[in-house]
Amino acid sequence: MFVSLRLEVMRKGIEDYDLLMESARHAPERADALARMAMPAFTDYVRDVTQFRKLEPELLVLATEAQKK
Repeated sequence: MFVSLRLEVMRKGIEDYDLLMESARHAPERADALARMAMPAFTDYVRDVTQFRKLEPELLVLATEAQKK
């Protein structure tokens, strides 16, 4: 079975969304602030992958804190 790059990117995006939604249930203000860093406006978003991936550790911290509650 061949795994496409597009499928992997889509899967990663779905995982990020799930983490963000879980975080938003427990810390909505912090999750909203993080989402706005990645996507400041409806049609504006971080296009630099390196910069975007720097937000991932913050998302993981938020999700981990949410799981502990």
